[in-house]
Amino acid sequence: MKYTSISKYFFKGYPLPLPLPVSLSQQPPRAKALYSMRKLPYKFSSLAFAFYMATIIAFMMCLLLTAINTGVDTQFIQRVLSTYVIAMPVAFACVVLVRPLVLYLVSKTVATNAGDT
Repeated sequence: MKYTSISKYFFKGYPLPLPLPVSLSQQPPRAKALYSMRKLPYKFSSLAFAFYMATIIAFMMCLLLTAINTGVDTQFIQRVLSTYVIAMPVAFACVVLVRPLVLYLVSKTVATNAGDT
């Protein structure tokens, strides 16, 4: 494969010719089956989003608020994790419950097309 200058692809919007990873068709059938079983169905995408969002935000908030309230010492991680056990389920429930309201507010405040105002 002949590589041309990056600017040719960049300015015309073409993808760069990069080496591709090994495709699933080249793997043994058992590996393909295991790979396909690792993903959730699309209908659970909003719950997966809520789970990941709650997991990350709750952990970051626990780190920050525990450091502010009690300081950082040898027991810091233990205090963070004990707080996180409570904060994560609460954050997940909040994200799931508030999501419809947030989607409504975004639809009322953000244009759907570039020309909309």
